This record gives sequence, structure tokens and C-alpha cells, in this order.
Amino acid sequence: MRKDLLESIYEPELAYEYMMYIGTYNNVGFYWSTPKLLRFKLDEIRDWGNEFANIPPLEELAKLDMFGLEKVCNEVFDADNNDYCDYWLGDDYEDIMGYFYFLTANGSGYSYRMLEHGRDNDDYVSVERTSLEDAKREYEFIKNGLDKVS
Repeated sequence: MRKDLLESIYEPELAYEYMMYIGTYNNVGFYWSTPKLLRFKLDEIRDWGNEFANIPPLEELAKLDMFGLEKVCNEVFDADNNDYCDYWLGDDYEDIMGYFYFLTANGSGYSYRMLEHGRDNDDYVSVERTSLEDAKREYEFIKNGLDKVS
């Protein structure tokens, strides 16, 4: 992916902070939190089928601010839905973690996992991040045992 396009959807710190301080598991709220996250989701949705084929390519989405992105959403999705809850369906956890996996694969330097808290493990979530260096050390410790870790 071209560097300028990657930068238009690459938001590791704000995505992490959103999950740490908002604590929601709602994927719609997560992707609406910054233009970069919304661009990422729109770019992904475009590939879901013909009904979303009118979402512009990432090259065009990258030029739009939040107001422009909202205009695209209103043209593509049900504009009468004030909560935007039908924009993308599916498992909130997996959808949000898909973005964090993208960050890991594209140089964030971290590995992420979602932690669930609350009554039914559905009330509050957070994202834990571990540097890839620390993750490698932990893996080596588990793989080799205590006596072989330097």
C-alpha cells in the first residue's frame, strides 16, 4: 500500500486511547471516532458487495475530512438512520480487533488483544497492547522454559 494511503487510515495511538478511555465494544462508535478509522472501515466495506460499490476508492476517501466522509455515508447507507447502527453488522469485538490486527501488520510495533470486563463480559472492554519485543521474549520464555531465558 502506498505510504500516503496507509497514513490516511493509520491511527494507532488514537485507536488505542479510544478503547482504553471510552471502553465500549460498539464498532460503529469506534470507527466514527476519527476520520482515519472511518476511512479504513469504508474502504473495507466497499469490498463487501455490489450494494457498496459506490463507495469511492481509498485514494478519494483519503482527501475527505469528516464532513466529506459523513456525506459519503449518507449517500451509501440509510440516511434516515440517525444512529448509523446499520452501517456494518457483525461481531463488534472481531470488527474492532480487525483494525488492531491491521496496525500490527503495518508497523505499529505492538500486538493487541481485547479484554472483556463486566457482568456478562459484555459491559466494558479494553485493549491491551504488548510491544512485539516483549511478546517475543514472553514466547521464548514459554517455549524454552525458565532456565534457557537470558
